[in-house]
Amino acid sequence: PLDIQILQALIIGSESQIRSAESLWSPICLPRIDCTAFMYGHLSIINQEVIPNIDNSLDSQLCLILLTSDKEDFHNCQIVKGSVGQRLNKIKLTSPLLSDLSIPFLQFFWYLSLRPQSIFRQSFPNFDIIKFNTLVHYMIRRMLSSKLKTFWIRSDDHKMVLLGWHSPTFQLYAQFEPTTTKSQGINAAQTIIKWIKKEEEKILFRDYQ
Repeated sequence: PLDIQILQALIIGSESQIRSAESLWSPICLPRIDCTAFMYGHLSIINQEVIPNIDNSLDSQLCLILLTSDKEDFHNCQIVKGSVGQRLNKIKLTSPLLSDLSIPFLQFFWYLSLRPQSIFRQSFPNFDIIKFNTLVHYMIRRMLSSKLKTFWIRSDDHKMVLLGWHSPTFQLYAQFEPTTTKSQGINAAQTIIKWIKKEEEKILFRDYQ
C-alpha cells in the first residue's frame, strides 16, 4: 500500500495515452515490493461512456490498473478488464458519498482488504493527499514495527488527526477534522468498517472470473 502514490502518479502522467488507447501496458517498479525488478501494469478506462468533467480530466471516469509479474500477461489482463467492466455495468459506477456514513467530521479514509487484496478509498474534493501520505507512511511504519492494533496521531503542523487500525483481514487509515477526539475517531472507524462490510459486495471484487 505504500507504493500506491506511484500508481496515482502513473495515472496522472499517462492521462493522454490512456484516453487515446484502449489499454496501456507499462513496466512499473514498486520499490517496496521489489526494488530490483519490474512489475507490469495494465491501465484502461472502463467507463468510456461517462461524460468527462469540464476540465477534461479523468476524475469522472474509472481507471482500472491490473498488476502482474508476467510481461506476457497482457492478453489475460484484457480478459480481466472485460470481466470487471461487465460486473460494473450491473452496479452503480460511482462510489457512495462520505455523507452516506453520517460522520460529518470524517475527511478521508483508506481501507485495505487483505483477503483478498483490494484498496477502497474516499475523500473530499479538496483533500490534500501529500500531507496525508507523509503522516500515514510514518503511521504504517510504526504500527508494523510495533504490531500495534490502533494508532492515533494529532498534527498541529498539518492541522489534521489520523487513526490507523490493523486487523488480520484489513487495514484502515482515516483522517478527521482537527478537533476530533480519539473516542470519536474510534467510533467513526467502527462505523466505516461496518459500512464497508455491508457494501463490500459492491465495492470490492472477490473474484475476477
